[in-house]
Amino acid sequence: GDDDRTMDDSLSADHASRADNEKDSDLKGTADEDAVVEEDEDETTKMTRARRYWLVLVWLLTWWVPSPCLSCCAKLKRRDQRIAWREKVALCALIFLLCCVIIFWIAVLGLLICPKQHVQTIEEMRGHNTADDALVAIRGEVYDIQGFNHMGVNAKYLVDNNYPGSDLSDKFPLQLSFVCPFPDLDPRLALSPKPEPYTDTWLHDHRFWRHPDMVAGGFNYYQYRLMRIMRENYSRGKIATEPQRIEMEGKGVGMPNGMRRYWSIINNELFDLTEYIQRRGAPFVIAPDDHSNETRSRMFLDDGVHNMFQMHPGQDITDKWNRYFAKHPVARRIHYQCLRGAFYAGVVDKRKSFQCYFANYVLLASSVALTSIIFF
Repeated sequence: GDDDRTMDDSLSADHASRADNEKDSDLKGTADEDAVVEEDEDETTKMTRARRYWLVLVWLLTWWVPSPCLSCCAKLKRRDQRIAWREKVALCALIFLLCCVIIFWIAVLGLLICPKQHVQTIEEMRGHNTADDALVAIRGEVYDIQGFNHMGVNAKYLVDNNYPGSDLSDKFPLQLSFVCPFPDLDPRLALSPKPEPYTDTWLHDHRFWRHPDMVAGGFNYYQYRLMRIMRENYSRGKIATEPQRIEMEGKGVGMPNGMRRYWSIINNELFDLTEYIQRRGAPFVIAPDDHSNETRSRMFLDDGVHNMFQMHPGQDITDKWNRYFAKHPVARRIHYQCLRGAFYAGVVDKRKSFQCYFANYVLLASSVALTSIIFF
């Protein structure tokens, strides 16, 4: 009996000891939670201004993730856990944005400041005069004639005749009344003379004087046949002229006998009306053998357009052009079509402009800065 009583007392003591231990553990857990809460309160109380700004930024970057979602889906019950998660996401977002800014700065900003131009100056194009590097220019446009083959004329024939690196505009006479669609424009008016028989120019010449029976004055071989093929298959850019040269030659500097060059800029495109202005209209009147060459006037452009180029050679007349045709969009379209087809000389070369130099220096400075960060 005494042994049983002793055993019961021992079991009771064990149960009591376990109960006391569990109570102490609960009290300790509660104390730890209280300590965390007090630590959060202390952190909130002692939060610095920089910390506040950082949390505002964190919230601006992660507001789209609601806290209940983090509590339910990510099992982040405590507030400090949710804040830590948001801070990590904010850091990743900032790193991503910084990478985008660097890529934009290096790869995009330069192109925005100085757009890439697919251009050649006349002097540059003259260096492309071999079979493996063959460029030609036709009325302000540049073409790569490698692989050219049209109606029995191939690239080898062009190279053998020293055409690469040359301006071939005079080899392709155009029918002026087709290019400049003004009402009642005399089909005999021309920008180039009658060529010598059986030359390349003569073979390309299908103007009114050779085809007087055709409606509206001849078949424009240059416009409707060859140039479409060239632009679709062989185009490599435009002829470019530096703005300083445009201005100087417009003033007659460096020109024979000090003669001015009457060319001007419209929307970054260059148009040359020198012969038209100097000869008071179309330079030539070419008629079939049984037609007269007599004409009352060889001028066909609007007087206002004529005066723009004559009074402002070598200058940008875009604003004057826009103001003049502000209320006459149809006349503007017809005159632009005429200028583009008959008097086009290329585009303005901006590769040496301040904005392009600035873009290059920005890229150079960025490269130096990134290299310094990586190596130092």
